[in-house]
Amino acid sequence: MQEQAAEQAARQPAPGLAGAGEWHELVTAALIGTERKPPPPARAPGFSPDPAAMLLDRAAIMTVARRAGRMPGHAEPPPAAPDDPRPAVSGAAAARLARILGGEWPDLLAEWLAVAAARGRRPPDRLLPALLERAERARGGPRAGPHSGPGANAGLRRLAARAGGSRARWLAALNPAWAFVLEEAARGEPAGAGAVRGEPPGGTATINAGELVTRAAGELKAVLTAAESVDGPQLRARIAALQFRYEMLRELADDS
Repeated sequence: MQEQAAEQAARQPAPGLAGAGEWHELVTAALIGTERKPPPPARAPGFSPDPAAMLLDRAAIMTVARRAGRMPGHAEPPPAAPDDPRPAVSGAAAARLARILGGEWPDLLAEWLAVAAARGRRPPDRLLPALLERAERARGGPRAGPHSGPGANAGLRRLAARAGGSRARWLAALNPAWAFVLEEAARGEPAGAGAVRGEPPGGTATINAGELVTRAAGELKAVLTAAESVDGPQLRARIAALQFRYEMLRELADDS
């Protein structure tokens, strides 16, 4: 009996609200004006005596009630993400990528991707949406970076699609904004197209991470030596960039 009473009560309109008839009257009053068509009297206390204010309050409450009572539609869940056999980069390399995607030395993103690909590693799944969003902005839209050029942008999209692998393609199938990933997959691997720093003409397969670390260490040491006699904000910024890049390359080279 209690369940039947509860079910019957659930079918009754809440105080102050009504069904389609009262909603139609509110809409009519809003269209022709409350002076010509006063809204129907409220059946619950607490409403403003001003007809216009009462109409807006009741319309707002009824809108929430109508949405809350709407039956959910039917949607098919997306297919499961495919497995990617490549191991993810280390925690340190993933944290470095997150910093780059967050805006810290963003020009190093292409090199991070190229070296990771050469090592047979992939970005962590949790960073793939941010990576694809960054590559999408590289198309040259209003949010593109100040150092973005057509060749570098194309290279970055290619590297992001390659680094993201099968799971990036899975995400792109769900988000049309990342369709470039599918376009790159359909285009295939362009021979000898090294459009970004870190990707030589022979492709990522010719990258030697150990040699990159050694050269980066040499560059950093040379600038630190120069800093012993010269100082300034530009030199300090240069040192910070070289230090960041050296640590980035060392983290990627240490992945095993």
